[in-house]
Amino acid sequence: MTKKQYMSVRLLSKEHNANIYPTYKDILQTKEQRYPSEIIVSEKCAEVELQSLIDHTITRGTSMDAWIRSLECLLNIAYRMDIKSWQVQKKDKEIVEQRKKYIQEKLKQDLGLLVDIPKPESGTTNDGNSARIFFNNPPAIVAIAGIEQNIIEGFAVILKTIASGFAVNIEAFEAHTTRIVELYVSHYNWYYMPVTVHKLLIHGSTIIQCAILPIRMLSEEASNKDLRNYRQHNARKFSRKQTLEDVIHFLLICRIRLLEDPSFLIYTVDSTSDENGDSNVNSDDD
Repeated sequence: MTKKQYMSVRLLSKEHNANIYPTYKDILQTKEQRYPSEIIVSEKCAEVELQSLIDHTITRGTSMDAWIRSLECLLNIAYRMDIKSWQVQKKDKEIVEQRKKYIQEKLKQDLGLLVDIPKPESGTTNDGNSARIFFNNPPAIVAIAGIEQNIIEGFAVILKTIASGFAVNIEAFEAHTTRIVELYVSHYNWYYMPVTVHKLLIHGSTIIQCAILPIRMLSEEASNKDLRNYRQHNARKFSRKQTLEDVIHFLLICRIRLLEDPSFLIYTVDSTSDENGDSNVNSDDD
């Protein structure tokens, strides 16, 4: 969809009192956030520094699961607050279901949140945006779900810290997570701590201090067919530089690819094509 087409659709929706599309400027800003900071594009190639790609991958990927699992953990505690037991017996099932329904309706009514609702294709409505709204409104969550406010606020600080992209004070982070663990155990020792939450609270400081991203775990093949399709359908054609810029941007939006060999320092999309017309992906070390 071109810029003109999008703006026409947005204008038509607004004329029908459906202001559901963001401005084109907001979309451009959101797309910029999906690109690593160190991208170099010329008429011959497009390059992304490996460290920049790693930092970008970590920022986008690893913290999202922590947000969602923390949300689900506190929701499950809230659902079981009346029975104070991790395992729901047959006699308690109706009590838990009634409280779950009440919490879901109140979250939808007060915060516009849809939680724990199965989606037609797969999964549930629990996502990163829902988790952020949940943890950004501790007083409302306390009133609706009855979770301790200090625990909600503590989780919010931890999750925002690991997603910030800044250097973390390990000692302060460890002291904070220890305090939250003590609060969690003192109030909700009847509900087991999920694996992701355990890793976040118990081992978070160690992971931050010692983490080295295993390159091979993120490696994928070059996918020349994908690059050809991106160039054909998702790139501007009025200059080689703009074409390469659009190709690498679309590649980064769809998925982050890293080369198999850790000795590679640059991830490159080369403008040269092979005999089949496919773009080549290679490293400056070739």
